[in-house]
Amino acid sequence: MKVIYLIFISLFIFSCNKQERFYRIDKSIENDLKINKEADKMSKFGTGNLSYFIFSNSKMEKMTDENKPSDFDFKKMIDTTNTLLPNVCHCQFKNDTIKVTGGIFYGGGIGYQIKMTKNEFDGQIIIASDSKTHKKNNDGEFIKELYLSSKSQDIRFYNDPEFKLGSFLKGKIILTSEEYFTKTSNGLEKDQTIMKILFECELSEYEGF
Repeated sequence: MKVIYLIFISLFIFSCNKQERFYRIDKSIENDLKINKEADKMSKFGTGNLSYFIFSNSKMEKMTDENKPSDFDFKKMIDTTNTLLPNVCHCQFKNDTIKVTGGIFYGGGIGYQIKMTKNEFDGQIIIASDSKTHKKNNDGEFIKELYLSSKSQDIRFYNDPEFKLGSFLKGKIILTSEEYFTKTSNGLEKDQTIMKILFECELSEYEGF
């Protein structure tokens, strides 16, 4: 009886000490990166910090009757899409935090910002425009740059990330943003963005956070 009790206590302590990871290991990331680097003519001239992404928003669903919920799974479509938009990303490390940022901006544009520790993840989608077109809530003001928190996220790495300078990251992240509002010719429309990000880069030191 005493032996059974000791085994039970040991298992209980182990389960309390075990931390649940916020990410999954996905070896298909290597092949996804290969496909995109082969399609990206500039990848061989890059710094090694490469990022690829694709996004859609809820306005795409209005290609069908807007009064009916769409049966089309945009998240699944994004996850299975292989060829994405190339851009340069920045992967930085300070103390216990990794920060990854990237996007395409020229006046307006779209990008992402990711911060994570060994236990926590915070992802944002950034939407920018030349004019004040977006706002977070119905009563708020229209602004040029909108930082949207991720309502849900699917986080995967090729290997367990090492939290140290000089380590190399390979990852794939799918972010679903919080809802926001966009000014259109039809008036004010509620919107939401889903983004798939594929990246590989070396962690450098960053003094800004």
